[in-house]
Amino acid sequence: MRIILTGGTGFLGRALVDRLLAQGGLGGGAADMAELVLIARRAEDLPTDPRLRIVPGDIRDPSARREAIAGGADCVFHFASMMAKAAETERSAAYDVNIAASLAFMNELRDTGTGPRVVYASSIGVYGDAAKLDRIDDSTTPLPTISYGSDKLINETYLSDLSRRGELDGISLRLPACLPRPRVPDDSPSPDFASSVFHALKAGDRFRMPVSPAAAMWFLSLPCFIDNLMHAARLPAPAYAGRRVLQLPALHMSVGDLVAGIEEALGLQDGGRVSWHPQPGLEERLARFPPLFTPAADALGFVHDGDRATLVRRTLAAIR
Repeated sequence: MRIILTGGTGFLGRALVDRLLAQGGLGGGAADMAELVLIARRAEDLPTDPRLRIVPGDIRDPSARREAIAGGADCVFHFASMMAKAAETERSAAYDVNIAASLAFMNELRDTGTGPRVVYASSIGVYGDAAKLDRIDDSTTPLPTISYGSDKLINETYLSDLSRRGELDGISLRLPACLPRPRVPDDSPSPDFASSVFHALKAGDRFRMPVSPAAAMWFLSLPCFIDNLMHAARLPAPAYAGRRVLQLPALHMSVGDLVAGIEEALGLQDGGRVSWHPQPGLEERLARFPPLFTPAADALGFVHDGDRATLVRRTLAAIR
């Protein structure tokens, strides 16, 4: 089996590289991995492994895409993108990466004539202002209110159409917050505060939380994320052919409950290490998520961590 991964030096991509190499491929009865190909500008942080081949460049480089695809592909994980803030502030560059290069990459995969499985990393950003909704489920209409969400929706739609035509075998996964991402400074105006509080409390530090305890989000641990990505790559196509876009399951939890779970796991009975300093507008934009229902993904075997204690334990264990 030959696997191609774009965005392999990013947060999720790097974790997936480690898992693929550790278990020799997708597992679950799938063929062993003969080669894992990454399009990447740098290789110094990647493991040395004879199965791992680095194609220098990035997703915008047609020659890098051609070289990666030239040997064929059984499975493609397409993660490469500019993230939400950059997609808004550096629009021309984000268009080149998130739309033009991404669609060109799908066309080039189509032109191989082999119809590889393509697992596309979409985002909950497609829903727009989730705070205005009572719930989100499989029937919720995507109405993005940021460029990043629009970019993801464009790619979802195009990959679904190529799959309808039988030219690719694609599945797009709308990804919730993943724990733990790298630590960011206290009071950072980004959803990564939910990861940073894990880093801080595990290190024995205090933490200034930029939202209130009532703020609510959807969470998955990093190991559970990777489990779901691997599951998407192994699923038999007929199982999901009628629905090529899925919202991943996640635990819907208040930030106050999350912090309490971390304190409990670390034996911090006295608490007090987290102080609450809500920033105007931040919670309304990033942390007032309604309940989430994912029956289509549930029926296909996608899972969340199950309970708060498991989510917290897996997240703490992932911090080195």
